Amino acid sequence: MNRVSVPVAMMAAVCLYVGIYYLWIFIRRRKEIENLAFSMLSISIALYDIFCVGLYNAGSPAEGMFWQRFQFASLDLFSISILWFAYHITDLKFRRVYQVFGAIAALLFVLMLSVSGELTFSLAKPLPRRIQLWDFIDVTYNEVEPGLLCTVQYVVMMAGFVWILARLIINFRQGHRIVRPVMVSFIIFFFAAANDVLVGAGVYPFIYVLEYVYLLIVLSMAYLLLNKFVDLHERVEDLNVNLEQRVRERTEELQSAMEELEAMNQRLSETKDALWGEMQLAKKIQTVLLPRRPAIAGYEIAAHMEPAGEVGGDYYDIINVDGGDWVVVGDVSGHGVSAGLVMMMVQTSIHVALDQNPDMNPAQLLTLINRTIADNISRLGEDKYMTITVMALHQKEMFFFSGLHQDIMVYRAKTKRVDMVETRGMWIGLVDNVSGMMENDTLSVGPGDVILVYTDGITEAWKIEGGETRHDNSSEMFGQERLAHILAETGMLQPEQIKSRIMEELKQYRCDDDVTFVIAKKFE
Repeated sequence: MNRVSVPVAMMAAVCLYVGIYYLWIFIRRRKEIENLAFSMLSISIALYDIFCVGLYNAGSPAEGMFWQRFQFASLDLFSISILWFAYHITDLKFRRVYQVFGAIAALLFVLMLSVSGELTFSLAKPLPRRIQLWDFIDVTYNEVEPGLLCTVQYVVMMAGFVWILARLIINFRQGHRIVRPVMVSFIIFFFAAANDVLVGAGVYPFIYVLEYVYLLIVLSMAYLLLNKFVDLHERVEDLNVNLEQRVRERTEELQSAMEELEAMNQRLSETKDALWGEMQLAKKIQTVLLPRRPAIAGYEIAAHMEPAGEVGGDYYDIINVDGGDWVVVGDVSGHGVSAGLVMMMVQTSIHVALDQNPDMNPAQLLTLINRTIADNISRLGEDKYMTITVMALHQKEMFFFSGLHQDIMVYRAKTKRVDMVETRGMWIGLVDNVSGMMENDTLSVGPGDVILVYTDGITEAWKIEGGETRHDNSSEMFGQERLAHILAETGMLQPEQIKSRIMEELKQYRCDDDVTFVIAKKFE
């Protein structure tokens, strides 16, 4: 084996190990797509290095041409993987640009393996070169002259890498210092690419160095992923400490307030003062925490919450924090002051958590607050839980959501139909630890689309006929299908008009539970 190929073979082994390791990590954590992209990138570099070893030890142009073809094909795989990785670690913008570059690279991959002759590689144009440097480098590149498709691949590959470098620089200048190692490795890559082009053109005698720089790219990206994991772990640890302390203090205040409210209720009951009974106090608890002017940039919002005859624990919120927008809707089991208290604890926990770490995703948020809520419910001696769905708006057209609650209804402006989006996860407050039970799902929203989230106080309302409530069969219940039908008929209207139509229909039904819903329509 030529001595120049020994370090290249070692780098191939390192990259292959890294690729398999991160593939295993992706299998364990499937939501982190960048781990899969990095795995494919590392494996493609390992393949390229293996083909380089074959070329460096080729004894004839025919044998060298065999390895050249696979070299160029592996570079196409590398281009697809690095475009995929860069898209996920920057800002998830300009998706179409990445897709175009990736599609061209995929086409070139197929052509490199299937097309022979002067368009790719031909023995009619041998280009052997012997490089002797100092006393320990002596290698013969038994190559043939690359054809037109190879030149096209060079141009497309360099254009794609220039695009990636530009996005990295923009991200770095916007304050994302974590991309610095990858950005530096790309700058070095361009110098190495220039060297290999000049060596291939015979401008000066030197060895090819891209295979060494690829290892630098792998190391820089591995460093980036490691930093992201370490930073997230440190933030979660710090958040756990601060959140538990602040919620504990808030819980003590709320518990004291509950005792005062119960004492006040007792006095009011004794004096039979209906004006300040439990109903009025509970409604005050519920309504005082509602957002006064709910707003999300790019959307028109309408919301409604009407407590039932008994005290309830419905909760909705529109939260704007550090440029991020959140929609929350939930329902505490049962009725009474304790349900209202649990609702207040959840509202406080969510606001505290998002104030401290606005970048967390919905599943992380619910997992974090559940620990405190479950502990506080246990201290209260109550058998309570809460169904809840949390939605985080990303890039104004994509919602990430988590939490088990009612299905999300989405009116699609293009089809004039309503989609039912199932929610997944776990109710909070039932168990101490819901880690692994919460999943992040995505919901795309187009111009004119309408999102409707609600509690079961609407769908479980019963028909009133002749002044009496009918419970004969399920057709007498308001139901999910009726609500979806109303949304399908009114989806082209403004949210306040949709809200009015729902409330008008509900007048014919008796609502034994709180009625809560939020409507968000994306501007056309």
